[in-house]
Amino acid sequence: MSLPRIAVTTGDPAGIGPEVCLQLLNNPATGEICEPIIFGDACVLEKTANAYGLKPPAKIVESLDNAEGACVLDLGEISADEYETGVINAATGRAGYRYITEAIDAALAGKVDAVTT
Repeated sequence: MSLPRIAVTTGDPAGIGPEVCLQLLNNPATGEICEPIIFGDACVLEKTANAYGLKPPAKIVESLDNAEGACVLDLGEISADEYETGVINAATGRAGYRYITEAIDAALAGKVDAVTT
């Protein structure tokens, strides 16, 4: 029996979501109950990892078709220099919106079993 594939969005790149997603990816227990696919931008997660001394994502893919196991689906929506943690702006709003719409579309297409954000 395969584990459920869960689309996890990072939410607003300037918020707490990227840190929460890194904690999820780095928790060995996560892989025992589901296959998390982080919908977001790899550069956001890498910037967050560097800022907070966390382990960066081990696996980054550019297509949902290539997503196997715990990984980050890099949507390329925002660059690391377009935002500052804790400061919202239009670019972070657009990015957060795209992450959730892509995750919902994946669920509606049957490519993931659930969505969380």
